[in-house]
Amino acid sequence: MVLIFADEFDGSALDDSKWNPCYPWGDQGCTNSGNAEEEWYLPGEILVENGLLRLRARENAVSGSDGKSYPYTSGMVSSHDRFSTTYGYFEMRAKMPRGKGLWPAFWLLPDSREWPPEIDISR
Repeated sequence: MVLIFADEFDGSALDDSKWNPCYPWGDQGCTNSGNAEEEWYLPGEILVENGLLRLRARENAVSGSDGKSYPYTSGMVSSHDRFSTTYGYFEMRAKMPRGKGLWPAFWLLPDSREWPPEIDISR
């Protein structure tokens, strides 16, 4: 095997040559209205320090660019428009939180932005 993509998060900020802080579909703003999500994703909720990526979720009411109100903010990262491959071995080292309203996920999506297919990797 040959390593073709990796990030150890050893800087002090998200590497924007590898990651986007929002979903690839821009028509919904930075949420997933198809899932009736109650959070708005903000780059300020993405923390990189000491070799860790932290995606913070908190009660923090905001108005989204879609004109709706959201009671929570959170962070997310996506490699859309930064990296894609057809085949491979995928690995993530993570602590996945548990709790009401949380939906931690590691998704593999096609770069065509069409859905399906989607491969969900869970614990």
